[in-house]
Amino acid sequence: MDSLGFIIPLSIVSLIAVIIAVVALMVIRSRAGQPVELSFLTLVVGYFYCVLIITTIVVAFGLSTLLKAGLSDVFGREFSYGSPPMARPALPPGERGPVEGRVPTPEEQYERQLQERENQYRDDLIEGITMSVVGGIIWMAHFLGRRRVREADDPTQPFLNRAYLTGMLAIFTIVSIISLPQSLYELLRYYLIPVDEFYYRQGPGGSLGIALVFVPLWIIGLTAFLRQAAKEPR
Repeated sequence: MDSLGFIIPLSIVSLIAVIIAVVALMVIRSRAGQPVELSFLTLVVGYFYCVLIITTIVVAFGLSTLLKAGLSDVFGREFSYGSPPMARPALPPGERGPVEGRVPTPEEQYERQLQERENQYRDDLIEGITMSVVGGIIWMAHFLGRRRVREADDPTQPFLNRAYLTGMLAIFTIVSIISLPQSLYELLRYYLIPVDEFYYRQGPGGSLGIALVFVPLWIIGLTAFLRQAAKEPR
């Protein structure tokens, strides 16, 4: 799984969402006859929320990568890293064919596949741990910073908090809706459709790892969103 292929677009979308929220806040304040200028404190809070969104995405994909590796420990390396097709055997002596050069023996190919899967497994462990730890440290630092500035009297913070919850819920929802059916499809195909050693077999571990992380976050985010909505005046 190329985590950056997910993280970078989601981070860009998050940044755009924060900018839209700030613009919307300025429009609301203008229509209410309040000063349009944004205080430095408001910009700082917006910065904290933006970084919290990005680091949450980083940590979530780090955990999903670790789950992908962990699932291969339980169900085998093929479950997460697939089974590359073996080269078909060379033609018997005396027969002509398109085969040029020496084709590795099935034993040699099997050993090579085992080594490639082990390398992918180790790479995912390193990537998952690095993303989870580094992203978690940055997230905690900015979470504490946001708590500190929330103690200040800034009327725009409730609006930014609602925008933050909405943005996080939207991201969790999109990733969950995409990964959940994809992981179920790959899981069913993995167990129900037989293939021989000459065809590539995609493992469901990658998409299943993403679903196992983002679906609970989706549920938690939706619960927090509904709880916040219940507190709003009707």
